[in-house]
Amino acid sequence: MKKWIVSLCGLFSGIASQPATAESLVQALQQGISRSPSLQYSLSQISASESSVNQARSGWLPNISVSAGQQATGETSDTGDNQYALTVQQNLFDFGRTGDRVDNAKYNKGSQIWKAIDDAETVSSKVAESYFNILKGQHLLQNNIAEMVEHKRILELAVARAEGGVDNQGDVRQVEVRIRGLEASAESIQAQLQAAENEYQILVGAPSGVLEDTDLTFLDREISKDLRELIRVSPQIRALQMEQAAVSSQYQYVRKSWLPQLSVSLSQGKTSIYGANDTQVMFNVTSNVFDGGNTFFQAENAAKQVESARWNVQKSMEDNATNVSESFQQALGYKQEAAIYKVRETQSKQVMSLYNDQYRVNRRSVLDLLNAAQEYYQTIDSQINSMASYQITMLRAVAKLGKINQAFGIHVAIDKDQDIESALNDQPDIVDNQETDSTIPQNIVDSAPPSLPAVTDKVNTSAAMESSGLSVPTTPPVSAVKNQSAASGAIKDIEDPLAMLSP
Repeated sequence: MKKWIVSLCGLFSGIASQPATAESLVQALQQGISRSPSLQYSLSQISASESSVNQARSGWLPNISVSAGQQATGETSDTGDNQYALTVQQNLFDFGRTGDRVDNAKYNKGSQIWKAIDDAETVSSKVAESYFNILKGQHLLQNNIAEMVEHKRILELAVARAEGGVDNQGDVRQVEVRIRGLEASAESIQAQLQAAENEYQILVGAPSGVLEDTDLTFLDREISKDLRELIRVSPQIRALQMEQAAVSSQYQYVRKSWLPQLSVSLSQGKTSIYGANDTQVMFNVTSNVFDGGNTFFQAENAAKQVESARWNVQKSMEDNATNVSESFQQALGYKQEAAIYKVRETQSKQVMSLYNDQYRVNRRSVLDLLNAAQEYYQTIDSQINSMASYQITMLRAVAKLGKINQAFGIHVAIDKDQDIESALNDQPDIVDNQETDSTIPQNIVDSAPPSLPAVTDKVNTSAAMESSGLSVPTTPPVSAVKNQSAASGAIKDIEDPLAMLSP
């Protein structure tokens, strides 16, 4: 009868030795962002794209070159066979081709910025998911301990009644079998909790301590405001729009290949073996006359890529709207389930208390008592699982909208380039202003999920826990997190490239 107590003490010794300082979700998210390798990679991609912008801008600057050589022939001259020159060439007018290259590089940079912001959302989503998985495991372990203590109390009653001749040893064996099943369940929960803690340590860079429960109900109203607008300004969609603008700039550059390029050059030096040092000023006109149709087909390919990018933006918006809406509805369903289990918990507790009284006067069997206890604690388990599912599903939906770090005030060292943003907004509209009505009942959105019960208050067994050497960690307090205002902005369009294809 003492074997399971020793096993249980060893199983939960790690929980009992956790540090007393509570760690909030905001702290975990900030630590995950600060050390994320994927985010560091995204930042390096932004730096590389910035170099591409400077490279494209060099087309507006003069080109300075030096040349020197000696003619390898048998001819000689009075001035010698050596040639040398210093040449400065300046582009005067190329019908905006250099500007198109700069725009292409700037929009590619803008795409990398929004991809990095989206990567930061993904990192925070993973950290938050492991955070709530740890909380779920801890709550399940607490409930498992309380259920074991209740079964120990039933076992003591069954043993006493069997020794007094009221019950038989079969009742004692039933309770012992239930206790062994709870031990196996506790080991399974511990394994899942350990996996969540390992993932958390990889993402955050430190082991998890005592984590605070976090209220996420403020996210419900944020998503239910205007789902279409939230998706339209999400980092993933903004990155795709930047890619569309970059492809459009590339198309504009290619289709101008038929137009001449005007430049002026100044050369100083000996440019001929028969001449002396002199200065030459030349006005140059360079134009593509015939290249076998290469330029035309390049322009056609670029035009089709612009059209493909346009539809990719529309497709991604529809896919994200479907995924976020389904996740949001599912999250609200989990919240309603948790509320239902909260009501069932109260009813099950009353039944368990009634069965205990009836068992003492021989109106209920030990099996009835065990089933009532099992129903009560399984209801609490279901409530814990529903709450965790609600939190994780809601966070995934918010991450898809790119709102996690903004909602929790997480600092991400990524600044949007306002010049690129304003340039994109100057393009014609590609997204209509049609709004979709929310089909989510407001009473469901406004209803708050039930708070997880403190497991140690379920049964009056504190003295039994202490005498058995068990230590149950108390449920951490709820941390209130305030939301920030949602980002807004107008998304613009790009002209139809297929209508501009002919040279």
